[in-house]
Amino acid sequence: MSKKHYILTMDVYKTNKNKLITLFFSFLLLLISCNQSNTKDRFQWEAAMSAPKYYPVGGAKVNFGNAGNSSLTNFDNGWGHPYGTVSSAERYKKLPKEVFVSYASAIENLVYEGTVPLPYDKIKQLFEKHIKNKKKESGIIMVGMAPGGWVHVWVYFHVEDLEIGINNKIEITKFQLKGKEDLTMNEGFRNKESDYWAKYKQYWDHFGIPLEAWVKNKKEYDIYFNFGKPNTEYNITDVLFSSLDGTIYYNITNDMMMKKRKLPSDLVVAWGNKNDSLYYQSHLLMPKNFSKIIKNKKSNTIEIQLEIEEDDQYGILYLIIDHQKEKIVRFKNLYTPNNKGLGESDFSEEVEYFLE
Repeated sequence: MSKKHYILTMDVYKTNKNKLITLFFSFLLLLISCNQSNTKDRFQWEAAMSAPKYYPVGGAKVNFGNAGNSSLTNFDNGWGHPYGTVSSAERYKKLPKEVFVSYASAIENLVYEGTVPLPYDKIKQLFEKHIKNKKKESGIIMVGMAPGGWVHVWVYFHVEDLEIGINNKIEITKFQLKGKEDLTMNEGFRNKESDYWAKYKQYWDHFGIPLEAWVKNKKEYDIYFNFGKPNTEYNITDVLFSSLDGTIYYNITNDMMMKKRKLPSDLVVAWGNKNDSLYYQSHLLMPKNFSKIIKNKKSNTIEIQLEIEEDDQYGILYLIIDHQKEKIVRFKNLYTPNNKGLGESDFSEEVEYFLE
């Protein structure tokens, strides 16, 4: 091969090599650009469901098109608390404009089904505001299903700023679906005489179906649970309660904390005398019209005080507003084995109401 021919061959090789390199990087830039374009309006998010405490739903399905969730079993995990978030195959997804919802309401024996329109622009603004790092941060879009066909939809975020987590979820819409009776529902779900429904039925007999709790969001008050100070001889081991709309509140025993909460409907308080090993707890149903009583007081700040009587079993709850103290209810707490978890006890059968 001549020297001249060799040089020409090397020039062609270098030229082709440079073209290939240029083509490769052009393709890489195009790929990166397409990827950025694909994720510009997409985020990491999953679908969750929720049902009010004491108002279970079954056969629940939510379908956003690119994400969904479902459950064949009955659940009443607490209003606005996530049940069964499911990871979908697609990491970055478009935000939804609607969601298909279907569920059976236990207390009504009705099935609700339909498509709920969603405020896309509002959802997008919230994701853009709170998701700063798309690779590490994600959102949850949660569908709450209640009696009367009332569906509420919230968003919250898994981000470094914990202040926008589940405790600060944001409601984006509520919608009412039409119901119909479905005779294909399993007997266990329909038969209210079974032992499974005993505790629910007692709650339903007392409060009925408080539809107004889901039509209009229940008001929150600054509530101070003063349980420990008047009862220095007792260990107030734990407290939980649910509100009329089925929101659950746990661990409210810190006497110095006043927090915004909805009013209690079912209160569980556990105590034991420091001098013995006996342990008492039960569910206490608050007065049926407790919300109305508090509303008429026209105060946003209330104190609920517990006084345990000398026999260790009876307790009295007092309402204190503007230094005025009134009896709410006197009840008998039930002896409970230590191995029973909080909330596993029965309802107190010995209850005397003073505020009616």
